Amino acid sequence: LMYSTMHGYKTWWSTELVSAWDLEAAWNKIPLLYVLMHPDSPVTQGIEWMLWMDDDAIFTDLNFTMPFKQYDEDGINLVIWGDPQRVYRGNDIQGLNTGVFLLRKCEWSRQLMAEVAALATPSIRKMIGNKGRIAEQGALTWVLHSQASKWKDKVQLERNFTMNGNWMDFVGKFQKGGRKLSQAVWGNDEVPFVVQYAGCQMCRGHSENGSWHDDGVRKCQNAFLEAYMYGDDQVLNKIGLRHLSLETHLVRSNPGSELYQRHLTMTRCLPAFLVIGTQKGGTSSFHFLLKSGWHDDVQVNNGEKEIHYFSWDDNFRKGPLVYQQRFDGSGDRLGDCKPLGNTKLGEVSATYLDYPKSAERAAQLLPAARIVVLLREPVSRLVSSFNMKWQVEICGKLTWTRTDCYNGITSVKIVNDNSVAKRQREAAVAVWRKCNKDGQLDPGCLQQDFVQKLTSKIDVELQKHQECGRQKAEDLGACLGVHGLDQADLYRVMEDNLFVYRSMYAEHLAHWLKVYPPDAVLVIASEHMKETGDMKDTMMRFARFLGLPDSGPRVHHDLIFKSSPASQDSGHVHENGRTYIAEAPSELSGRLYKAFCPKNQELAQLLLDKKLIATVGEIPWLATALKRDVC
Repeated sequence: LMYSTMHGYKTWWSTELVSAWDLEAAWNKIPLLYVLMHPDSPVTQGIEWMLWMDDDAIFTDLNFTMPFKQYDEDGINLVIWGDPQRVYRGNDIQGLNTGVFLLRKCEWSRQLMAEVAALATPSIRKMIGNKGRIAEQGALTWVLHSQASKWKDKVQLERNFTMNGNWMDFVGKFQKGGRKLSQAVWGNDEVPFVVQYAGCQMCRGHSENGSWHDDGVRKCQNAFLEAYMYGDDQVLNKIGLRHLSLETHLVRSNPGSELYQRHLTMTRCLPAFLVIGTQKGGTSSFHFLLKSGWHDDVQVNNGEKEIHYFSWDDNFRKGPLVYQQRFDGSGDRLGDCKPLGNTKLGEVSATYLDYPKSAERAAQLLPAARIVVLLREPVSRLVSSFNMKWQVEICGKLTWTRTDCYNGITSVKIVNDNSVAKRQREAAVAVWRKCNKDGQLDPGCLQQDFVQKLTSKIDVELQKHQECGRQKAEDLGACLGVHGLDQADLYRVMEDNLFVYRSMYAEHLAHWLKVYPPDAVLVIASEHMKETGDMKDTMMRFARFLGLPDSGPRVHHDLIFKSSPASQDSGHVHENGRTYIAEAPSELSGRLYKAFCPKNQELAQLLLDKKLIATVGEIPWLATALKRDVC
C-alpha cells in the first residue's frame, strides 16, 4: 500500500475466491487478473500495467521503479523472474516464480491467463506432472515451455534486478539507512526490490525439507521484521521519522527534523546518559564519583541514588514531569529548568539493564541518551546479590547501617525493631531461634544457613532454565515469567528468584541494542572499578564517551583515590562493604559456570559483532571464563 502511495499507483486487495471448484488457493490470481484485464473493466480504466504480489511478499526497495520504458521498447507484456534454460528447455517448475510478476493490460495477457487457467482441470494437471498437484506456477511454466513460439518473444524472464528474493538469503544483510546489503547475495549487493516469504509462517515457523518446526518461528519473525523495518524507514523518512533499529517497531524523529528539535527542547532537562547496571556491578562506586563532583560538567539526580523511573511501573506512571524534577527541573512544563550549558545530566539505576520494558521506555523518551553498562563476573555478581538479600532477611534495617549486620543481632527485640516486613521478621526470628548461641548468632550456623538457602534458590532457578531449554523457549524472560506482572510481583520475581537470569548479560544487553545504536553504548568491566589506576582510565574513557574533556581543571581525578564510603571493607575496596559469612560451595560454582558458559559465549560474540569491544581481553573476567569453561 505504501509503495503504491509513494508512486501514485492504484491498488486492488484480492480477498475474493473467483472459482472455488477448480481455481482455488494460488490459482485464484489467474481468473482474477483475466477479469481485471477486460477492456471494459471499470476498476482498471487507464491502467497499462498490473503488478501481482502474493500475500507473502513485501517491497523492500520502495524507491525502485521498474524500467517500463525499456519494456515498451522491447514489446514485453509479461515480466517475471525466471531462468530461460530451465523454463523453455527444462520445463522446470522452479524455473520461474509467480509470487511476483508484472503483466501488461492487453488481450495477449488475457489469452495467456486463459491458457494457464485451462490447465487447472484435475485430469490435465495429472497429465502434465507432479501427480496432479501442479499449481499455477507449474501451469505457466508448461505453457511457456510447450508453446514457446507463441509467447516467448513478449516475455521478459527478469534477472537484472531482484524481483522477488528468497527471504532466507537476506537475513541479517539489510543495513539501516544503507543502500547496499552488508553482504552480497548471489554476487549482488543491491537491495532487493521485493522479498518473498515462501514457507515462512509467523506462528508456525518455516518449513525445511517439508517438515515444520518451532525453531523456525524466531528466524521467520525476525527476518520479516528486519526487512519490513528497512522498507518502512523509506516511507517514514518522507515525514522526518525513523525506526530506532531494524529490530523494533519504535519510531522516533530524524536528527535535524522539526519534530526532533521539539523533542530535544522538551527533554533538555532530562538525562543525557543512563548507567543501567548491572546490579552489584560497581554502580554505587560509579555513582559516588559522579555525585561527589568528579567532573564539573556532569550532574546526577537529587535524592537517593536510584530513581528506577523506566523499570518500575509506579514510577513510570508518574510521568516525565515528575522525573524531570529529580534533576532540578520544573514540574510545570517539560524542558523548563535552569540553563545547563555543557552540563550532562545522568542517573544510575541498576534495574534498567534487566527489567522488562526499561530499554523501550528509555528509548522512547531519551532516544539520544548515552548508555553505560558495567558487567561483573556472573557468579560473583550472583553471590553478591544473594548476600545482600540474605542479610536483609537476617538483619532488616541493620543491613544499611552495618557491613556485618548479623553481628548486631543480639535479641528478638532487635530483630523486631529492625524488621522491614512481616515475612522478613518471621525469617529473621527463625534464624535467631536456630543460630542463637549465648545471645549471639553463631557464625557456623549462619554459614550453613547461607549456603543452604543459596543452593536451594539456585537449584530451583536452574531447573526452570533447564525446562525453558527443553521447550526451546524463544524468549527466556517470558519463559521464566517476568512479563505481564504488576510491579510488586515483578520486583519479587526479579530480586528474590532470578539470580542466574540477571547474570545472563547477553540476554539483556541485546534488548538495549535493539533500541540504541552500538556507538551510543559503553561497556565497562566491573574489575576496572576496583583498582584506582584502572578506575581513572575508565572514568577518562567515560568522559570522552560523553564528549567531555577527560582531564584538566574541570576534572577531579583526586576523588578516585577517595573510595566510596559504601565500598570500604577493612581498608580494601569491596562491593558495598558487605562482608560475606560464606561463599558459594565449589560444586555449586561449577554448575553455575556450566550454566553461564553458552551465555558468556553469546555475550562475547555480541560485544565483538557490535564493536563494543575490540578484543575479549577488554573484559578480563569474560576472557577467563571463555578459556576455563567448556559448554
